[in-house]
Amino acid sequence: MNMDNLNITITFGDEDCNDKIDEEYMEDEDFFEDVAIEDVQFHGNTTIVFWDDGSVTTVCEGSDKEKGLAMAILKRIAGNDESYRDVFEEFCE
Repeated sequence: MNMDNLNITITFGDEDCNDKIDEEYMEDEDFFEDVAIEDVQFHGNTTIVFWDDGSVTTVCEGSDKEKGLAMAILKRIAGNDESYRDVFEEFCE
């Protein structure tokens, strides 16, 4: 997957935090090494992403493949655990 034109924006309520994220991650050339995808498989409502470092991320997000892949990338960036769901539970009730 070519990540050259991928633009990810992460926004938090604190402007200083946003600036720190931009400086430390988004401008870092190594940032996208963390999201280098080797393969993606879709099985019903499950998206499985195989990363180039050998790890795997699995999410169940309905039958929308784009949403499944986006959520898998977000989950990976957020530590590859279920903590990424806290944001959705807070703001998407």
